[in-house]
Amino acid sequence: LAPSLALAPLALVALQAALHYRVSDQSDNFAFDTYARSFFRSMKPGAVVLSKGDNVLNAMRYLQLCEGERLDIRLVDQSMMSYPWFKAMHGPHLEGVSLPGAVCASRS
Repeated sequence: LAPSLALAPLALVALQAALHYRVSDQSDNFAFDTYARSFFRSMKPGAVVLSKGDNVLNAMRYLQLCEGERLDIRLVDQSMMSYPWFKAMHGPHLEGVSLPGAVCASRS
């Protein structure tokens, strides 16, 4: 009785996945890929992108890090600029970009 009881949750999850796979399948959803590629096409060589939001930046980071697209573009997450460690960690990767001290000051 105990072994079959232990497998019940696994069977329930498998049943739910089988019943709802078609509704949940996102394998043909290329919205973020299309957005990021379109954004990259519009950018001049060596551009610096200041943006907020994981969805936007992570789509572009994926294309850069995993597919080698537009490595000349530098991506900066504005929401991270207020942390004290930002300038030390990201400053060296942003050659030629001036990061104001007030923006990168420690939080109160």
